[in-house]
Amino acid sequence: MEGDDEKPDFVYVFLETRFNVGPSKSTWFLKSKSYMPIPFKLPARLNKIMFEKAECHVPMYDEGICFIPNIPNGNSIYEKCDLCGSAWSSDSPRDHDWYMCSKLILRSFTMDCRVYYRSCSNTCCSGRLEYDGGEIALLNMGKFVITYDVLRDFMHHFLLGRHEDRTFVLRKDIRKALINVARGPSSETLEILNNLLDSNAHRYEHLKLLLNWCISTFGFEWPNGVVAFIVAIAKNSPVCAIFHADSDLISLCNKLLTGYPIKKHPVEFQLLNDTCPLLFEFLRAVPSDQLPEDVVPLLKQLLEIGSSPFLFTQATVEIPSSRVEQDSNIVFFPNHPVVRERGSYVLDKRSEPKSEFCTKRSGRHPTLLPGIFLIQCRHGKFSNVEP
Repeated sequence: MEGDDEKPDFVYVFLETRFNVGPSKSTWFLKSKSYMPIPFKLPARLNKIMFEKAECHVPMYDEGICFIPNIPNGNSIYEKCDLCGSAWSSDSPRDHDWYMCSKLILRSFTMDCRVYYRSCSNTCCSGRLEYDGGEIALLNMGKFVITYDVLRDFMHHFLLGRHEDRTFVLRKDIRKALINVARGPSSETLEILNNLLDSNAHRYEHLKLLLNWCISTFGFEWPNGVVAFIVAIAKNSPVCAIFHADSDLISLCNKLLTGYPIKKHPVEFQLLNDTCPLLFEFLRAVPSDQLPEDVVPLLKQLLEIGSSPFLFTQATVEIPSSRVEQDSNIVFFPNHPVVRERGSYVLDKRSEPKSEFCTKRSGRHPTLLPGIFLIQCRHGKFSNVEP
């Protein structure tokens, strides 16, 4: 990435979590507050949440979005405080303001939320039960809460494609010029942008149709829905973040490509609002009941780019086997497919024999180097120990 303005939108949300988390920014590290393991094979309930709904159903209260942890059942090892063994407080966390402000990261947008915790019933104990979120496919990372679906997509994109293959506008100068036109259309900004687009006319010919339609329809005062849509496709974020691989959304977009008057069908128009708010707001600003003909080619191009990370052949990536290496009743590691074999290198030359003792200068211990031991208990918890 060339600079800070080249980062995708979700990176800015992630970077916000790095500040004010400890005495020194250099000691910051990311740690999950969710404690329940994520199953390798998702149960039917989580499959329905992740793949059959546009977004997970978040609990709303007067204060906004609030996530409140339930007391685990009697069969769970988290039923009692792990520090003193006392039961968790049965008081409502909302009555005591046991919460921290966080960000909820969903497919289409991010929202502010409150993440509550439960204190130990023993007033002398500092233990507390954090919100897990696994029952509605959420992962609590403290400063932000993110859905399993978004994490899954990020992993998929990281393994199967390059970032530049998933963005619409590739060049930084064109992105900047397009955003300037969207936020302040004028003859000067349009001339600068058109000169840049002419350098790659084949890729951006549909974008020029959209811009010409905006000028002929709205003049130099564009509605907010049109501005937001153009700014979104001009960003360095993947197109699949706007047009994600959802069967309902793809079906609606295919209808729009054929001139379907979606505004005359309130149920489908509301579904478009749930699955792709940016396209919904754009269509609200359109005078007609259907997608303009000059915008159809651009939408088709965006759908092709957005679906490209999810189209691969068997020869490209093998399907992981169901075999697992199981060391105990509570630990297993799934086997992922081999993408590239390990390298094999020939010895360049033999090193000269070194002295018996280490000659490294150290301000602390003269002979020992720092190390880390990873200890796992029988309940599946890990602990880092530094000698």
